[in-house]
Amino acid sequence: MAQRPRSFLPIPFNGWALLRADYLDATYGPGLLTNVMRARGAMRHSCFAALESFSLQVVGQRRQAQDGETEHLQKIAALMMAPSANNLMEAFRHGKPVPHGYLALLARLGSDPLPFGFYVRLATCFERRDQRARLLERIGGEISRGMIEAALELEECALIPRFVAGTSKTKPDAMNEAIKRLRLVCSDLSDQGISQSLGDVAMPFDLEAWFEETVLRRMDTPPAPHPISENDPDFQPLISGPEIAASGRRLQNCLRGRILLAASGKAAFFVSKNDIAFEARRLSIPPFWVVSEMLGAGNRSLTVSEWNWAIEALAARGIPVLVNMDRGGDQLLQKIGHCDFGCGVEPPATDDVKPTEAEAA
Repeated sequence: MAQRPRSFLPIPFNGWALLRADYLDATYGPGLLTNVMRARGAMRHSCFAALESFSLQVVGQRRQAQDGETEHLQKIAALMMAPSANNLMEAFRHGKPVPHGYLALLARLGSDPLPFGFYVRLATCFERRDQRARLLERIGGEISRGMIEAALELEECALIPRFVAGTSKTKPDAMNEAIKRLRLVCSDLSDQGISQSLGDVAMPFDLEAWFEETVLRRMDTPPAPHPISENDPDFQPLISGPEIAASGRRLQNCLRGRILLAASGKAAFFVSKNDIAFEARRLSIPPFWVVSEMLGAGNRSLTVSEWNWAIEALAARGIPVLVNMDRGGDQLLQKIGHCDFGCGVEPPATDDVKPTEAEAA
């Protein structure tokens, strides 16, 4: 038996589109499901858009369309068996003309249906000829589902053709949260500055690396009140990204790598005049902060004298130190609203710590 031309081989699909196509096939147009599987390009996605356009209730094993739609669904089912994407579009849009450029975009999509609701959102963008529609037209070649999701859901300052085309693996909601956080902690970073940064970023895009580099350079506003006052005689609060990075270099420790915690508001950092670095984690109830790490330069452990001084100085400011975090402590902090806690401060071992010259004297 001679094989059909490859272009007519059925390409299966599933999910919401399969459920609706099977309903129309069984109720109004036998053979419709196979016809949609054999469709290509704009016609295929016009069928998916038509399947998105009506209400369908699933009760147990039964499916039922909304009352009063019988005639409309019969017409849609008949046109899904015909070869005209434009006629099908106008039918389920109740006579409204197809937006300019919309069918051309559908012709560049892959074979899988878009998420439910995306076709009507795309049509609205092309009706308005808004920034999102113009962006998709400027991207060459095949348009992936990830590009469509990015174009529809990213903040407007991230709608850059090169960026959208190369970041299909980055979830738009994660990118939007990063942008919102940058607006909160970087007072001089405008949306135009964010757009310029994303336009110059290397591909493939690494969201965490881009966010970290941006806050290291531009963060100047703490997301929560810092536990150390600005004019404290013994401690220097590290508020800005450049301050945290500079202190990390000077003390040769891991402060730079903790910048995401500072930007998120989960942690605050400060250093003492005798070069002890402190990490405090945020609580949802008083005292609101608890010191979870204390280290000397080069990430060394504290001496007994440094430990005693730090405990006393912090206590005078109402800041507790969590010592030897255990499972019970972890459960306690979870109950009172503590987020993402690491381990806890370990006190110095007095049996193997050599006294300093001052202590020996």
